[in-house]
Amino acid sequence: MELSTIEFTIHSANIIWVLTFLVSTIFVLRIVGKKYKKNCWINKLNRVLRKKHIPLGVGLIIVSLLHGICAYIGIPYVSLTLTILNFTGGIVCLIFLVLLCGSYVLRKKIKPYWMFWHRVLAIVFFIVFVWHVVVEVPVIQEEAHQNISIIQEKHTSFLTILGITSSVPKINSFSYGLPFVA
Repeated sequence: MELSTIEFTIHSANIIWVLTFLVSTIFVLRIVGKKYKKNCWINKLNRVLRKKHIPLGVGLIIVSLLHGICAYIGIPYVSLTLTILNFTGGIVCLIFLVLLCGSYVLRKKIKPYWMFWHRVLAIVFFIVFVWHVVVEVPVIQEEAHQNISIIQEKHTSFLTILGITSSVPKINSFSYGLPFVA
């Protein structure tokens, strides 16, 4: 099965949500786990996630980069201004992910403070990530839906003038409601 760039963008967004949740859960579990014994399921889950933290983080960077590339080239019917707005939020997220990775790589040089900076960068990344998803993405989706409706109306009226009865391309929506023409 071949995925379009829009389909890949949507599916990779789902993967990014899961990876971000798994990577950031470690911090919450650490705080909550202090109230319980070491053998509590919260602390066991935290230990498992800590062992997978680096591969999950690297995977998050790779999927985010691919997601950004596909979103930039694959979202049709959106103005350049909104594309740049959304692309900028995604780029800021990616920059913070790279800085998070850099804080880990340079941990020996910034030894006493690296964990502090890693956590600060993680919090800022999470805030920018939520902003990107909650504020920027719906604006892009709305404009894309409006522009597709206009294109469908023009397509229908042009065919009517020519006396041709043809079906107008239908809008399909996936889990995030991003439109693409079938």
